[in-house]
Amino acid sequence: MYQKQSIDQVTSEHAIELTKGPFNPFEIIENCTFKLGRALFNLTQNKDCSDTLNLITKSIMFACDKDPDAALGAVHLLHGHTYVTIHPIHVAALCHALCRVTNLSDEETHRIISACLVSNIGMLELQEVLHDQTDPLSQEQKDQIAAHPEESVKILRANDIDDEAILTIVLQHHERAHGGGYPKKLKADEINNGAKILALADCYSAMVSPRIYRDTVDTSAALKTLFLERGKEYDGQLAIQLIKYMGIFPPGTYVRLANEEIGLVVRRTKNNMAPQVSSVISIKQLPYSRPIHRDSKRKEFAIKGIVENNKKLSFSLATIWGYETT
Repeated sequence: MYQKQSIDQVTSEHAIELTKGPFNPFEIIENCTFKLGRALFNLTQNKDCSDTLNLITKSIMFACDKDPDAALGAVHLLHGHTYVTIHPIHVAALCHALCRVTNLSDEETHRIISACLVSNIGMLELQEVLHDQTDPLSQEQKDQIAAHPEESVKILRANDIDDEAILTIVLQHHERAHGGGYPKKLKADEINNGAKILALADCYSAMVSPRIYRDTVDTSAALKTLFLERGKEYDGQLAIQLIKYMGIFPPGTYVRLANEEIGLVVRRTKNNMAPQVSSVISIKQLPYSRPIHRDSKRKEFAIKGIVENNKKLSFSLATIWGYETT
């Protein structure tokens, strides 16, 4: 069974062990990504990895609770891994945010994130192929995509992951509010709430992740898509809650300042128009060697707008968010 360990048995100390040092959310997230890759492979080989999956789930919860802005930064900026391992981690961070804003319990949050990590186990190889594919889907690929929720549940059951709530979320995470999803074409209230959360998080993460054939969709365009599709593709109330949670300039968004510097949004503030920003590219459009904090409430550093997320940083995300590495 997936939850061989209770939530209480997987403590924040276990999450800290992933870093072997001071708290660093980016290091925890990176290490969760590596561990998830091994765990997913073990699942395909019918090897027990329940304890590892529990550790990853609780570690993500711990990192997101301790620094939610850094977690959002990772969703938008941390892409240097295979898609099949980094995408579930990004989706897990977004699911965590939605669970918190909807006041779900730790137990339910743990269950939804657990489902998130293994929801695509039924199409791992195809998922990596599709990430880089520019040709239209073949009929065989379409059939495999349509079958993967049920195939994922089959693999999980074969590995003694028999929490019915988790399996239901996995089975329904591609159902859509308008009834056009799969595999059962469920509508609105017929869909499990955890599956609704996962579907919304999955969509947003996919949009802001780069593909070989396109750059990332900027955060404003991604959030606009969620707004336009609320109540159609995705649960309307959840979509609005995620949009409000993100704010106008979510952490990890590149912005142009009034002085023509390019900055990164680091933290949200009570003023949606003036988040904490660190400049990373100079007026001459050259990268700074270190991020420079700018007060976006000041006229000369006010945010003019969002720019494309295609900048190469000369320093780590940990440095930008104040987690110096040695």
